[in-house]
Amino acid sequence: MSILNGEKIDEISRNVCELSEKESNTAALKRLKKLVKENETATENLIKALEAGKAVDIISAQIEKRQTEKQNLEGQIAVMSQNC
Repeated sequence: MSILNGEKIDEISRNVCELSEKESNTAALKRLKKLVKENETATENLIKALEAGKAVDIISAQIEKRQTEKQNLEGQIAVMSQNC
């Protein structure tokens, strides 16, 4: 029969913290991937509007903004994926 001593309690505590962090990272990764997908859809819509000849300057600027945003999101995903 095992008795919970300080060492066992510390081990259990570390394991719980590790599991909690992994679950948190998983949720954050899902959220970031969803944001990338939304970004891609918005960019596609902007390109369609650009092809239709609407507000070229404004749409071009928005496309550049979306591309930068996507790169940042993908960078965050890469960093988080390495930590898992």
